[in-house]
Amino acid sequence: MIQRTASKDFLGFLNGMIAGADTLLDVGCGPGVLLGAMDARKIVALDVHRPYLAHVAAHSPLVIPIHADALEIGRLFVPRSFTAVTMVDVLEHLDKKDGYELIRQAESIARERVILFTPRGFFPQASIDHYGLNGEQHQTHRSGWEPEELEALGYDILLMEGFHDRSNIAFVEAFGAEHPPIDAMMAIKSLI
Repeated sequence: MIQRTASKDFLGFLNGMIAGADTLLDVGCGPGVLLGAMDARKIVALDVHRPYLAHVAAHSPLVIPIHADALEIGRLFVPRSFTAVTMVDVLEHLDKKDGYELIRQAESIARERVILFTPRGFFPQASIDHYGLNGEQHQTHRSGWEPEELEALGYDILLMEGFHDRSNIAFVEAFGAEHPPIDAMMAIKSLI
């Protein structure tokens, strides 16, 4: 099912989907700016760039940081070991083949649900780390995703219309300040 909203309440929608999670694995957490606001009792944050995790450890002491490549989660964690798995702004950093593989692995280690957030379509982004933590090599976008692709995998889609606009530095760098806003997608798959 694909629903649409003009609301930009990203965190409200995310926490609505996380609600009640006892354990949460956040794959590709970056510097962890969202972790303190995520509504889960225990959070494990995984990222390939160690300086992002040092930032997480310094600012979110209750979060457990794991330094690993996202495509290793199936090897690192046993099946059904987390209530929920989130991937916020992660899929677009992988090519399609690896993106589908990561989704498959996330679904195997989540007990109840997998939650994804990604731009709709291809959002060009070069090697720029807007956090100033030297993670440029991990910030390039390699794929674009459409709602129908995730719906075909069993996800319910919330299409956030016009979510990315000139208020986003990466959007301005990619499209220019006068470009019309582009959509983002929040998707959830229930595994129970």
